[in-house]
Amino acid sequence: MIPSSPRTAEAEATSEKKAEIPSNQLSAQTFATNFAREYLLWTKEKEDSRKERLEPYLHPELDPQAGLDMSKVEWDSWAREVEVWDLKPLGKGKWEALIYAQLQMSQGKKQKRVDRWMKIPMEKAGESFLVIAPPYFVTEPKTASPSETEADEKKGDAVDSVVQEDVETFLNSFWKTYTTGKPEEIRYLMKGEGETEGLTGILAFLEMKDLSVYQEGESYRAECTVLFQDLASGAEVTYPYTLYLAQEGTRWYVMQIEQNERH
Repeated sequence: MIPSSPRTAEAEATSEKKAEIPSNQLSAQTFATNFAREYLLWTKEKEDSRKERLEPYLHPELDPQAGLDMSKVEWDSWAREVEVWDLKPLGKGKWEALIYAQLQMSQGKKQKRVDRWMKIPMEKAGESFLVIAPPYFVTEPKTASPSETEADEKKGDAVDSVVQEDVETFLNSFWKTYTTGKPEEIRYLMKGEGETEGLTGILAFLEMKDLSVYQEGESYRAECTVLFQDLASGAEVTYPYTLYLAQEGTRWYVMQIEQNERH
C-alpha cells in the first residue's frame, strides 16, 4: 500500500467535510424551524404544556421555558409562518439560527399580527441538536451580518466604586433609550459599528442586574443581565450582555454590544 501524500490526504478530508455541510445545514434548519414553532406557541395559564413541548429541544441546564416568564403573558400566541433567514456554523458543533416568524396573537376576541426576528443558539447533540442558551429577539436585518471572529481572551481589572456607579448610571439610561428611542437618539450614545436600530417597539427595559465592570487599557468592558418585557405578549425575558465602553471626558459611549451564551 502506498500512503497518501499530506496534500492528497488534506484534500480528501476537505472534500469529506464539504460533503457533510449540506446535511448538517438541512438538519439544523429543520431543528430551528420546529423549535421556533414550539417556542412561539403558548396559551395563557398553560405553562406546563409549553414546558413539556420545549423539553426535547433544550439543554438540560437551560430554563424549561427558555427565558420567557409565562406568568406575565397577556396574549396567546401561535406562529402562522416560520422561516430560517440565516444559519451560521460557529465551530465545535455550534450553530446560530436567525428566524423570522409571523405571529397570530389573541386576547379573547382581540387579535393582532406580530412580526418577530429571533436568534437561536444551538449545538449538535448526537443526530439532532439542542438549544444551549435562551433565544433572543432582534431587529429585522438591514444588511449582511459581519462574519464572527474568535473572541479574544477576556482580560482587565475590576474598576473602583466611583467608575462602577458611573457606568451603572450610564447603562440604565442607555437601555431606556435603546428600547424607546429613535435611531439618531441611540446613535448619540454609541460609537463604532454597533446596532443603532435598538429594540424600540419590540421590548421594554425593566431592570439591569449583576453588573460587573472591567478596565482594559483605555476602554472598559461591562457584563450584565437585562430584564425586558416583550411588548407584544407581555412576557418577560432576561438576556445576558457584554458591552464595550469608552469614556471621553465625562461622557460614556457604547462601542459594541454582544449577546452572551449562558445556561
